Amino acid sequence: MTTLLLDVGNTYLKWGVAGDDGISKTGKIAQQKIRDKGLSVLTTRLPTRIDSAMASNVAGTSFATRLAGLVHAHCNCDLHFAKPVKKAFGLTNSYSRPRQLGVDRWVA
Repeated sequence: MTTLLLDVGNTYLKWGVAGDDGISKTGKIAQQKIRDKGLSVLTTRLPTRIDSAMASNVAGTSFATRLAGLVHAHCNCDLHFAKPVKKAFGLTNSYSRPRQLGVDRWVA
């Protein structure tokens, strides 16, 4: 089973493919390049043969929606976004409103 992992930041979008042998096929692209050339610039960089896709996103909901559409069309799977919660995987989020914790920090 292979999973596309995306780290969507304000400066870079980074990715890797997690499989039985660890993480491979890593890459990154500047958000400025995506803004200049369009999101479709990713289609020549992202793998097409994956089983699932997951992301942490701090670039906003509009970008997340467009990225999910691209991943669905290009990789033929849904993109699932991590969200900070009160407790998961043995971790406790101490924020009174869990979503105040940045998702990038939550998944780190």
